[in-house]
Amino acid sequence: MTPQMTLAERQAIIDRIINTQPDDFVQAVRDAGLDPSVDLAFIDLIGADLSRADLQGANLEGVNFRDVKFQDFHRDDRANLSGACLRGAFLCAVNLQYISLDSADLRYADLSNSCLYDTSLNFANLEGANLTNAEMKGVYLDGANLKNANLSGADLTYTSGEATLQRADLSGANLSGANLEGANLESANLSGANLENAKLDNGINFSAARLVGACLVNANLEDAQMHFCDLSNADLSGADLSDADLSYASLKDTKINEATKLDEKWRLVWEIINKQAAGKDLSHKDLSDANLRYANLSGACLASSDLSRTDLRNANLSYANLSDANLTKTQLRDANLEGVNLENARCHRVRLPEKYGKVHPQNWQADWYLEESNTELRRLLTEVIPTQNWQADWYLKESNTELRRLFLEVIPTEKMQPQWLLSERNSEVRRSLIQRIGYTRIANELQAVELDSWQEYTLLKIEAKVDVEPIHILKMTCPSTRSIHTLRVPPNLQTARQAIRWVNWDIDPEEFSVQT
Repeated sequence: MTPQMTLAERQAIIDRIINTQPDDFVQAVRDAGLDPSVDLAFIDLIGADLSRADLQGANLEGVNFRDVKFQDFHRDDRANLSGACLRGAFLCAVNLQYISLDSADLRYADLSNSCLYDTSLNFANLEGANLTNAEMKGVYLDGANLKNANLSGADLTYTSGEATLQRADLSGANLSGANLEGANLESANLSGANLENAKLDNGINFSAARLVGACLVNANLEDAQMHFCDLSNADLSGADLSDADLSYASLKDTKINEATKLDEKWRLVWEIINKQAAGKDLSHKDLSDANLRYANLSGACLASSDLSRTDLRNANLSYANLSDANLTKTQLRDANLEGVNLENARCHRVRLPEKYGKVHPQNWQADWYLEESNTELRRLLTEVIPTQNWQADWYLKESNTELRRLFLEVIPTEKMQPQWLLSERNSEVRRSLIQRIGYTRIANELQAVELDSWQEYTLLKIEAKVDVEPIHILKMTCPSTRSIHTLRVPPNLQTARQAIRWVNWDIDPEEFSVQT
């Protein structure tokens, strides 16, 4: 901020600039001796023309933007506010159409009744912001933080494209009465959000969204995509979920009532999860793609039922009748299968030999994995066998990429060998191996070649083909403790000093007053 200049003095200068209506507002601010990146905080910019302003990363905290012009459609000019600090700014009833506010700080800003058509707010921080009755058709809110924001009455319907709120944090947000028709809320966090009377039909995408404890009373969720959605403890009283896709959705402790419109299949899933299902006759039922984790189905009759792709992990299926049932791709990790009847059951890709069906998973043996030739069954075994019983050399014997990656997550690092990198063809598995083993061990055991050295720094190259591109490593030895630290550097660097400059943001090591 310009030294020795009060807010009133800065405001007087800005008022004069606004009155002259310059073509380039930001340049006029600079010409007046102010820094547009810091000297506009808490200023009234009423009526200013910012259509050509580049205020990326600027501090605009508490600014009054009433009647500000952010775009000029005739000249195709628009302001850039990406990364700007707009905390507590007054943007009520302002037209921000097409403006970039990506990663902007809009905490507690007033955006009520504003026009945000096709506005880009990806990863913006809108915590506690007031967005009541805002026009937000086609808005981009991917990864945005809307925690405790007020979006009551906001219109998030789509025009040419859908409103995008993927991975957005809407926990505790007020969306009562909001129009979210067709919006994309995939993987969004709506825990504790208020969606009472919200319009959410026309196939809204809630896939993998978190709605724990959310209020969805009387919400219209017709045709909604809600697979993998966590609805535990949510209130769905009076909500319309007709034709909604609830595949793998968690309905544990979800509240529904007689007015809740729920397809017969998903109402049955809700009853199995939340009511007594042990010993119940569930034969010939369609329970495919359902989330029945931890369900108590002991002694239940599921004969001829469709359980394909159903999640039955940790479920109690002891002495259940699964004869003639369809168990194609069914997930049964940690399920209690004691005494289960699998006669004539279809177990494609989840083949369960007789010994697995009769023995409780906690007693399954590690050597069964080595005996088993079926990939899907080996995967089932790896999910159940205690990891302390796994052997490092299983990684070398395993041809399935997914299972090799699984081994790398649990095999102790000290048992991993850098030589494995030489035979590993999958790039993702190689990266995982490199991360777990570390460059120090890799350099030592794969006999890295010294390219150059300078004082306590050595530039090494691993000649072996370990990664997609050559691996150059900067080895740093602490002069006082003699401890060694290694860091991967770009392969185009050929000297130790070049590598040090790269590590230190292009600052030559001799420019440091003290070297560490």
